[in-house]
Amino acid sequence: MVIETNGFQSIYHEIISKDSSIPVKPHNTGLNKHQENGLVSLSILFENNKIKIPYGDEHSSKFAERMFEEFQSISYTEKGSLESVSFHDDIPMSFWFAYLGYVNGGGFDFVML
Repeated sequence: MVIETNGFQSIYHEIISKDSSIPVKPHNTGLNKHQENGLVSLSILFENNKIKIPYGDEHSSKFAERMFEEFQSISYTEKGSLESVSFHDDIPMSFWFAYLGYVNGGGFDFVML
């Protein structure tokens, strides 16, 4: 699991690391989410069918529609940063963190408490 550790959010990393056996990695989100290896890096994965979204049942299709709405609401601002213009960006950010966990997954330690 990758957890955002900007400011107060770092407490979640500390609590989960201390009180559970879930392997967690901290990630401080800054300008990197606006760069090529940030959120926009996911677009090439969608375009090349490396990411496939279930769409077979009603629950899956509703979630997929919501997810795509959130992705489509992210736009570059005049300052060159990414920002959600109409929806939350919770799903895209979670998706990006899951991807970061996948590509950096080799270094997780699993410790039983």
